[in-house]
Parts: sequence; C-alpha cells; structure tokens
Amino acid sequence: MKKNTLVKLLCLALVCMLVLPMVVACGGGAPAKMWTVTLDPNGGELPEGTEDEFEVADEEKIGRLPVPTRLGYKFLGWYDIEDTSMREEITRKFEVDDDYDLIAQWEPEGTIINIEFNATSGELDKTLLNGKTYLQMLAGTMIGDVIDELPEVTREGYEFRGWKIGSTTGEDVGMTTKFTTDVTLYVNWYAIPTCLDGSFIHDWGVWKDATDATCTAPGQRVQACSVCGQNKYMDDEGKPALGHKYPNGGAYSITVINKDIKGLRTCSVCGDDDLHNYKQITYASCDMPVVEGNWWAGGFTDAAFFDGDLAPSKSTKGDGAVKVTLNVKSGGSVYVDAVFVAGKGAANFELNITYADGTSEFLGNGTFGSDNEQYGNINLYTVGKEIRKLEFSILYPAQGTDFLGEIGFLVEQE
Repeated sequence: MKKNTLVKLLCLALVCMLVLPMVVACGGGAPAKMWTVTLDPNGGELPEGTEDEFEVADEEKIGRLPVPTRLGYKFLGWYDIEDTSMREEITRKFEVDDDYDLIAQWEPEGTIINIEFNATSGELDKTLLNGKTYLQMLAGTMIGDVIDELPEVTREGYEFRGWKIGSTTGEDVGMTTKFTTDVTLYVNWYAIPTCLDGSFIHDWGVWKDATDATCTAPGQRVQACSVCGQNKYMDDEGKPALGHKYPNGGAYSITVINKDIKGLRTCSVCGDDDLHNYKQITYASCDMPVVEGNWWAGGFTDAAFFDGDLAPSKSTKGDGAVKVTLNVKSGGSVYVDAVFVAGKGAANFELNITYADGTSEFLGNGTFGSDNEQYGNINLYTVGKEIRKLEFSILYPAQGTDFLGEIGFLVEQE
C-alpha cells in the first residue's frame, strides 16, 4: 500500500471518530420511547374537545391534565387505576415511564334524583335527554337549571300539551318546577277530533267569532268542518279550547252504562252529556269451582301484570271464604283511573288496595249476580292513584256453583 493511501485512510477514521458522537448528540440517533396515557372520567365528562388518550415521551412530565365535571360531585383528582388505595394523585409533574390508565376520583356534593319522562303511548324525543328517558338533577333545583326546554312527545291522533306530575291529571310542569325526590312525569294529551269515522279529512273553514254557540266563553272563535259539521274552538290566547263548559277541569267521572264502562261529563251550560270510551285492560281472570264442600279450587290466569302464586288461600272470613293477593310485578306500581270487578256466581266479595306510598284502603264489597250471563254485575271503584297490590276475597259462596270473574283496570281515555 502506498504511503499516501495509508495516510488518507487514517485521516478518514479520525474524522468519523470525531463527528459521529456529534451527530448522535444532535438527534440523529433512535427516537425516544413514547408511552400512552388513557383517561377514564369515571361517570363524569371530559371538557369538550378533550381526547381521552394521548402520548408522552419516556421520562417526560405528564403535563397539565383536564378537569372533568359530574353532576352532584366534586372532582378530587386523577389516580392510577391500579392504585386502589389512592395513595398518590397524578399531577402535571409526574414523570411517565410506562403506559398508564388514569381514573377520576369523586366526592358527592348533593342528592341526585331521577326525573322519568313517561311518554304514555307516544314517542319521546330523547335529544335533550342524551338518548335516555330520564333526567338526572340535584334535589331542590329547578328543571330549567339542567335543560333549556322540556322534551316533546308525538302520537298519532293526539296533540302534546305538556307534562304532568305523577299522573295524566297531576300538576303542570314548567322550567321553574323544583323536585326534591324521584318523580315520574306523564303526558297531557288532547285527542284531536276526527271527521266522521275517520274516513274523511276535516275541511275546516275560516275562524269566526263564536256567537252562534251557547257553550263558548267570551273571546272564543269557532271553525267548522264542511264535511261533518263539527266545530272546534280557540280561546282569546290563540290556544285550542273546548266549546262546552265542563266542571272539574273537564275531567270525566267513571260510570257503567248498559254494562259498558264509560267516562261521563255533562256541560254545565247546555246540559249535554259527553261520553268517552276507556281502554279496558283486564289483568287477571278467575275460575274457581267449589270442591270438598266449602273449599274453592282454581285461581287466576292470564295474570301477566302480577307476581307470585295466584291460587286462592283460605280466608278467616268464614267457611268457604278464600283470598287471593295480587302483587304488581317487581315491586313496582301502576297508575289507574279505576278498578272493576265483574263476575258470575252467588257470592259476595271484598276488595282491598295498597297504594304506591304504602297506604291501604278498603275499596268496598259487592255481590255477583247468579243469572246466566257471563257477568251478572259490574262493580266499579274509582282509584286515580298508583297501586301496588290488590287483595280480593270471596265470602260465603253458594255450594255447588262455580265463581267466574275478572279483575281489571281502566287506563288512558281513547
């Protein structure tokens, strides 16, 4: 090898020894290790636009962490999800040397209550409720503190007229309404009049002053259908109004007409009766033949509404007396307008009811007819509350006959 070539190779090696460390020091080496940090708000919500996962370089500080929010709770900080004893809060100076799952810790600040929206056969718009049928809020606050407006409900043939507390006839709900406990809200429906039997669409004329009718208030206007002649009315605030004047806020009383259960109200001005049909839901039917002298066998069937053994048990009311206890499923309750008892067979009965608040009431007693009809009598009892349990007792049955009957409820005017 020539002397000049050897010198050149030695010089090149020397340059590499001097420059390579400088290249590495200037970032030309392998990239730093990156770790993933995941945030679990644990029932709360991260600030809008905040990602629940991000990366941090090895042994770098984690930096400022977001502050989540949760209704009724105070945020205590972020903790390693594996640190079940919460010994060390993860703050911005924490150095990351591995993947970490962080979980938010909370402390209760008040009582959280649930406001359930019962659509009552309609379709609830859940947009304002984040896809749920209920709203959570702090006890003692106004509903307007949580949402900007109340959700609406749609139903074919009906007009939505707001929410009621506890039942379809309860108090109105507004944005300033305060709640202190869990509550269910029900829809206030208005049945839109149909033209004839529904075969035609109303052909409404122009609005006129309601001077041609005796059952309107001052300032009301009337609009007539040219097909069926039916009128509809509007009050002085531009809201739909009834032409007739009915007492008790237009509520129906429940009555039996020709063995059909009806809602009845009478106009206080002209005396005309207004009848409404009820949706009659029969929750239990009964067939109990007499066996072994005074003992009745059988029991209730088709009792999808009730829990437990529906067979009768002996009662202390006398020989042959039996009692059946019907409990609403899952320990719940249901709002009903009335309870009816219908039956055939020479026997007396008693009916006791337990309400959702735990109070009990003796509704009354009655007698079944012994004629050849399926049901000799219909015994009707107004309730207007949420019920939890019924106790049905049959007293002094006639020997050699069977008792046939039903217990049912009236709900939701049609």
